[in-house]
Amino acid sequence: MKNISFLMVKRFIFIFAVLSFFSFVSANNYFADVSVSLPDGVFVTNENISLKGTVIQSNYTSTGTLVSLSVAAVSQSINVTIVNKNGTFYNNYTLTSDSSGNFYSRSSYTPTGVLINAPSVTGDYYLTAAYTDPNSTRWVSKVEFQVVNQSIDVLRVSTE
Repeated sequence: MKNISFLMVKRFIFIFAVLSFFSFVSANNYFADVSVSLPDGVFVTNENISLKGTVIQSNYTSTGTLVSLSVAAVSQSINVTIVNKNGTFYNNYTLTSDSSGNFYSRSSYTPTGVLINAPSVTGDYYLTAAYTDPNSTRWVSKVEFQVVNQSIDVLRVSTE
């Protein structure tokens, strides 16, 4: 009877070790694509910036097996930061992606979005959108824009 108990314990330890190994091997690796765009490259001081962005992510096991390919990162926090090109921090905002992985700031299309205004100081700036995946890897997209303190006339050329 003692031998059977000892064998059962050995089998249990072996099975536990194997299962622990496989759960380690099947850990997830995420690859994300973050994109962000602005409607213009030049803004007047304190003008509303209506940005749009998208976050999609793929998920693989550590052995390279595909779990999910290019799916929307739904209801995820996107950290949006505005920094002057000289490195001076301006402001930070948190947006949330929708069911399609899109995120927006306030505009006439999304009146309940987070209000993001251009800085009150003229200069050249970077707007960075960052998403942190479940493994704490940070994925970013950056756009450059300029802030001026005078109105901008718009000139549009068309074929008509």
